[in-house]
Amino acid sequence: PGGFWTSYQEINGYVWLKDNIPPNAKVFTFVNSGAVIGMDKYICRWCPDEMKFQESGFKNSASEIRDWLKSKDYEYFIIDGGTVKKFGINETNSKLQGIASSGLFQLVHQNPAFFLFKV
Repeated sequence: PGGFWTSYQEINGYVWLKDNIPPNAKVFTFVNSGAVIGMDKYICRWCPDEMKFQESGFKNSASEIRDWLKSKDYEYFIIDGGTVKKFGINETNSKLQGIASSGLFQLVHQNPAFFLFKV
């Protein structure tokens, strides 16, 4: 790890994403847009709506997040170590619990520093 990576587990999660999700799949993250793009996936890093949602959407409910992601045709959604770094461990754990218990997302892959959900 280094730069913006928080751990080897986070890096491993992104490598798994690259190897197991089709190229150009739409994948949203609140933090690591560059990593998503670097793994041959798509996020509109330069779109004003996406940039605004990256800043404010984390506070939304699981259903509001899902509705927004669906409206933009995102197929996957990541919470990772960078999310913890940006929003804090307590808020990130609370968000993960809310998303997991909502039944609105399918957990596709996880490790201690990377959670990939299907929208």
